[in-house]
Amino acid sequence: MRQRRVNSRAIVVRPSQGLDDHAHVPTLQLLPKSLPVIASPTAAEVATKLGFTQVVSLAPGKTWIQGAPYLHWCSYAPAV
Repeated sequence: MRQRRVNSRAIVVRPSQGLDDHAHVPTLQLLPKSLPVIASPTAAEVATKLGFTQVVSLAPGKTWIQGAPYLHWCSYAPAV
């Protein structure tokens, strides 16, 4: 397997689901574990198991706001 590079300017990781096509473990393993992760509950579990230290689990319909830099995330319930 060839070694891959990641964008070192990333300020947050935002996987929307815990499924492999949204929370891709091989890619997440390449990222610094100090990056904040704002994720769905299932993706937050994946990030925590991988050793990320700043994980926010955002349930559907909930909002998370963080200042400096200003980040505002909303999580939406899946379509039925």
